[in-house]
Amino acid sequence: MKLTLGSRASTLAMARANQVATQLRTLGHDVEVLVISRSEGDSSHMPKRIKAQREYASTLRDALRSGQVDVLVHSVKDLPLGEKTVEGLRIAAYPKRDDWRDALVARDGLTLGALPRRSRVGVTSLRRLAQLRGMRDDLIYLDVEGTLNERLARVQPGDLDALVVSSSSLGRLGLLGRVSEYLDILPAAGQGAIAIECRADDDAVAEALAAIDHEETGIAIAAERGLLGRLGSTYAAPIGSLVRRQGVLSLKAGVFAVDGEEKIVFELGMPT
Repeated sequence: MKLTLGSRASTLAMARANQVATQLRTLGHDVEVLVISRSEGDSSHMPKRIKAQREYASTLRDALRSGQVDVLVHSVKDLPLGEKTVEGLRIAAYPKRDDWRDALVARDGLTLGALPRRSRVGVTSLRRLAQLRGMRDDLIYLDVEGTLNERLARVQPGDLDALVVSSSSLGRLGLLGRVSEYLDILPAAGQGAIAIECRADDDAVAEALAAIDHEETGIAIAAERGLLGRLGSTYAAPIGSLVRRQGVLSLKAGVFAVDGEEKIVFELGMPT
């Protein structure tokens, strides 16, 4: 089957689209990746990300509805929280989730525990900030913006001593060699996951996409994002959640004070 995948022009968006295209080509499909939105931003700076979510999704979905493309590839975190279905469209697949962990990129390969006092650490969300302060309150945390490559370039003497980013973003760009340490903190809901969308009436495309769907990833995403919704919160809040299989499916979540002083963390097991 010939499939056209729509994507934004940003480095990370194109990496996600090409990742899905490769999976579909392996199954014998003829796949083209088409840039729909020329927005170059791939910042994970959460306030800006939330503001842009609906703009990105609307532009791409117009192209899908018009037939310009057959499939859209979204980062799960780019989908507006709380939406389940969009008229005329459907989420047809969640491929197996990539690494959900947050990673530290530090000068000289230092770990979080080895960073000297008052080292400057770049972060892009209150979730990361709150959990890191609970671990190292003697470091200086700075709110950083820009594309992933722009943020990574700041890890040098005189600017940033370290930066915290998602492992999945580094992996998609072939930059896992920059990781100094994988951090033991709770991720954002759906971190590392991709959603694939098609037209609701396009059963042939939906059937093709179903071949790369990963049921357990879909369950995890629904639970993690559902928790944020039940709390009446958004990705901007210092909340982390993770569903994974450990004999049973378990949901671990936490709500953190931004100063790192207080937290509420709980874990629930769910029979499978």
